[in-house]
Amino acid sequence: MPHEGNVRVDPASLILFAVPILLIAFMFNAQRKRQRAFSRLQDSLSVGQDVVTTSGMFARIVEIDDTAVILQIAAGVQVRWDRRAIATVTPAANHATPTNHATPTNPES
Repeated sequence: MPHEGNVRVDPASLILFAVPILLIAFMFNAQRKRQRAFSRLQDSLSVGQDVVTTSGMFARIVEIDDTAVILQIAAGVQVRWDRRAIATVTPAANHATPTNHATPTNPES
């Protein structure tokens, strides 16, 4: 008759089994966090926001619908982008033309 007593589990075997399971769980958790952050960003988009696209273009949203946004990239220049291409919303920048406050130097004086 086989002995049906205590079953001994080797701690090394348990670790070899647990570590990959924990790594997979952490990977799925990180992916879910990224998806939730992306969904929050997409839900918060509105006309007038300054944004950066996934390719690095800075623009302002002038029109938005379920699948696309119209971005203004310069005065009078508007382009249509897939809404998912919006990577981040940036703080509103001062779009006034910069002035040069440097004093000209005269090398002859």
